[in-house]
Amino acid sequence: MLFRSDFRVKVSADGSAWHDALAIDRASGSVTLPGSPWAAGTNLLVNGDMAINQRGFTGGALAAGVYGFDRWKAAPGGANLSLSGFAITLTSGAIIQPVEPALWGLSSFASLPLTLSVDDLTGGSLAVTIGSQSGTITAGAGRRSVTLTPAAGDTGVLQVRLSPSAGAVSFARIKLERGRIATDWATRPLSVEQMLCRRYFLKQDGQVLIDA
Repeated sequence: MLFRSDFRVKVSADGSAWHDALAIDRASGSVTLPGSPWAAGTNLLVNGDMAINQRGFTGGALAAGVYGFDRWKAAPGGANLSLSGFAITLTSGAIIQPVEPALWGLSSFASLPLTLSVDDLTGGSLAVTIGSQSGTITAGAGRRSVTLTPAAGDTGVLQVRLSPSAGAVSFARIKLERGRIATDWATRPLSVEQMLCRRYFLKQDGQVLIDA
């Protein structure tokens, strides 16, 4: 049997809402299991929906290099962002998340195709940089994505950067995954997501002792 497009198996409990259970990349043959959110590599980003907010960031301006929602910091030029429900509004500047390959059982992301996707992008295009490679996600309803392959020199911690191409943009549920297929958002168990965030954030006597 030959397929000229990505192969997906979807399931539904009510015949209306459908979810990816299995996806096969037509170019590489790689298989992902989007319905297993706890599997390593399903989402290489931590706190992709910005639901965890240990600093109590209320939204607004972030100075260069300062963290707001857990694991997300402002780029060198600063950023202005807010969260309403699941909708993230990035008014200006850029936000960055450092991604460690070792956390996901890899030595490097170099030469590995990675797909970054968001839900319901409005207001304009979203500029995406992964390591040394850049691309754009165009506005539209549903899951929107871009696939980038970090260069051979993109070893070590990978910087994932998001910024509006022009003007403010809104989107939800940021996901980074291996391969060229953008699969549906899947939430990891809250205890797992909190553990991943706490690995980088420790507050004692009002002082942040670990923040990277």
